[in-house]
Amino acid sequence: MRSERPLDSFDGVALERAATLVGLTLLHEHDEQVPQRWSQVWRDVRRELDARHTPALLGGAGKRTLLVFGLGPNERREAVAERAAELIRATARPHLDDDAAVVVAGAAVRSWSELSEALARAIDAVPAAEQAPPRTWHDAEAPDIDRLLWSLRDRRELADFVEARLGPVMAHDRRRAAKLLPTLEALCANGGRKAATARALHLERPSLYHRLARLEQLLGGSLADEDTLFGAQLALRARRHLEDA
Repeated sequence: MRSERPLDSFDGVALERAATLVGLTLLHEHDEQVPQRWSQVWRDVRRELDARHTPALLGGAGKRTLLVFGLGPNERREAVAERAAELIRATARPHLDDDAAVVVAGAAVRSWSELSEALARAIDAVPAAEQAPPRTWHDAEAPDIDRLLWSLRDRRELADFVEARLGPVMAHDRRRAAKLLPTLEALCANGGRKAATARALHLERPSLYHRLARLEQLLGGSLADEDTLFGAQLALRARRHLEDA
C-alpha cells in the first residue's frame, strides 16, 4: 500500500527523509480579489522552486495550502523550513501584506503514513500559530506555550487565571482614559527591562515608574518579582486566545 511504502524518493529526487511544511494563507474574506492574489503567489512559488530544482509538492484548498519538501542527505529540517517560509513571504509581499501567511513546519518523516500524521499535527497547530507572536515559521513539533494555551482556551480555569491576574488592570482601563494594560504588555514584551520598556513606549523614566507603581498596586505584587512578572506574561498570552475563542 502507498501509505506503508518508505519515502525513499520524492518528486524524482532520492532522499534519506522528507520534511513536511504547512502554510496557512490568511485570506481576507471581504476582499474578493485576495484569493486570486494568493493563486498568483503559489504559481510564483512553484516557479521559483522549479528554478531552484527543489523537490516539493504543493496543494490544498481555501485558506490552507500544504507544502511538502524533500530533504537531501545533508539538509536540516529547520534550515529548509526557514528557506521555505522566507520564499513564501518574499513571493507574497508584492501581492499581499507582509503578515499575510502563517507558516507551520511539521516533522521530518520517512514514510507516507508518517507524512500523513505529521501534516495532521501541523494543521492542528495552525490556529495557535495564528494567535502567537509573529515568527518566520512555527514549529509544530516543539513544545509551545501558545499551543498549550490554545488547547486550554475552553477551560474555565484558564479564564479564571486571566481574570485573577489581569482583572484589576482591565477594570482600571475601562474606567480611565490613561490605560495601563499597554504598559504591562510592553514591560512583559521586553522581559521586565525598564529602560527598553520606556523606549518602546516613548516615555521618560519618571512617567514609566509612575505607571509601574500603579500597576503593582493593582496586581498586588512587585513587577521585579519573577512570579509576578511571569504570571502577567502568561495571563496576557492566554487573554489573546480567550478573546479569539
